[in-house]
Amino acid sequence: YSLTIPASFMAPIATIATAPRLLGALLLATPLTISSSIADFSYNFAANSTVLRGLLLSSYDPYVPPASQRASQAASDAGTDVTVDIRFSDVSALRADDGSLTLAAWLRLRWQDDRLAWDPVSASGLTNSFFRQSEIWTPELELYSARTSLSTSLEPQYAQVSSDGSVYLSRPGSLDVHCGDGFPTSNLTCTLVFGGWILSDGYQGLSLMGSGYSLTPTNGRSYTIESVSASAVTYEYDCCPNEPWTTLQYVVSISGPPICASQTCAANDSDADSTGSRSMHAVVTPDDTQNSHDQKKDSHDQTG
Repeated sequence: YSLTIPASFMAPIATIATAPRLLGALLLATPLTISSSIADFSYNFAANSTVLRGLLLSSYDPYVPPASQRASQAASDAGTDVTVDIRFSDVSALRADDGSLTLAAWLRLRWQDDRLAWDPVSASGLTNSFFRQSEIWTPELELYSARTSLSTSLEPQYAQVSSDGSVYLSRPGSLDVHCGDGFPTSNLTCTLVFGGWILSDGYQGLSLMGSGYSLTPTNGRSYTIESVSASAVTYEYDCCPNEPWTTLQYVVSISGPPICASQTCAANDSDADSTGSRSMHAVVTPDDTQNSHDQKKDSHDQTG
């Protein structure tokens, strides 16, 4: 079969010339007439994707923000725009001693990286490939009032990259956050603020993916997520007048019985005193059956 190297592959063409075995593997691919949906699930996907990944990563720098055609209202022409969605699953813990909350959730991100785009025809019809987070640039997103950094509270996952250079990353785990004075003894509302730490809107423009969130229904739980609101708020600082910083702010309201003061209270424990107040000590994780179902559903639900 003939192989046409797209313009985006011209940079590593010397590598191709010196690696005939890799080229040969690609030439053993399925015919170019095969549909994209079949090519992504064919026997030769492994061989084709291995070569494709090698080409794309040969001169790729994961520390440099991507090139992309950004939205017209973007802060600059550099970098990329990042849309964010959080799928809230369950209340894992409420702590009266330090006013904190732990939520089980999935963090979903989408962005464009033109360095990872390819011509499917030149890759035997492949339209998708997969990369470790450490291999490619990923958005710099922090939970500002976190008890535990997102880098450790969320599980590392593969990023799915499409041939047009669009990237999708979904990371399950927990959001462990300080909610401030009064939580959870006098109120059950917590604000979570996400944003960049070093990278401003000049390199990553943050916005909500649709409404910015979704909720997994939970039944028979002592504490549940009653409501969520999400908004994007942009700040400008005197030091950097041409460099706005957008934050994504989520206001989460929890429903449940009153919380005892001066206790570390774990959610969804069955014990309560005669007044209905909770005095709970062990962190209870979301129901395993429901969690497994949601993880399977999440792997197929990438529309936000």
